[in-house]
Amino acid sequence: MTPLKITFNLATPFVKSGYPIHLDSIVGFCFQRHYLPLEDEPDEAAIMTILADLPFEKHEQDGDWIFKASAIMPDAPMMHGSRFFTRRYSEMETARAAVRGDIVYGKYKPGKPLAPNALKIDTKRGSQKNILSYYPTTECRRLVAYCIGDKELLDEALNEWGHISHIGAKRRMGHGLIQSIDIEEDTTALTAWQKRTMPWPLCNDVVPMRCTTQNPYFDKTRAKDGYCHIEAL
Repeated sequence: MTPLKITFNLATPFVKSGYPIHLDSIVGFCFQRHYLPLEDEPDEAAIMTILADLPFEKHEQDGDWIFKASAIMPDAPMMHGSRFFTRRYSEMETARAAVRGDIVYGKYKPGKPLAPNALKIDTKRGSQKNILSYYPTTECRRLVAYCIGDKELLDEALNEWGHISHIGAKRRMGHGLIQSIDIEEDTTALTAWQKRTMPWPLCNDVVPMRCTTQNPYFDKTRAKDGYCHIEAL
């Protein structure tokens, strides 16, 4: 295991997901896709076995553990912006679908009379609402993470398997497009891997919070009282 700095060079602005994106979550996704193909139906035990055996060194304390892998953080000048979007509900297409019988009307039972407003399309509220809104973006061409890990395996997972092309939220809209990923040895990682969520206050620059400290980080049922480094927020 080697102290490493991993740099994600971006081609497009990225969108923050609202929770720290940990390096081990990205690598865990790559390993899961590689060893458990999508056409299979793996059970939870198989997934958790892979996520607990990634090529990172572990820090163990008080009966708990975390990978020595930091969150992914900006490492270049940032410029904040926003992107507007619209959504217009097609009333005519909905009417055609209703005529074809392609729409299920909730509590409506076939053969029963409909109230005059039962099929009303309300574009001012609810699921058919027309929208003009926006979301924040961050222009930053370089994101970094630090870890103590196996350089060869990490390079293979991130650069050769081809399972990761974007990072952050709104990926399907082109945000966070990864241009290249550089992996290099860096002794800064001996302490910088602590820039993440953790069950214990391993360093001074942490704040208490309710968080998940192991994969899968999106599973809020695994959240507990812990700490997060301020640079990872």
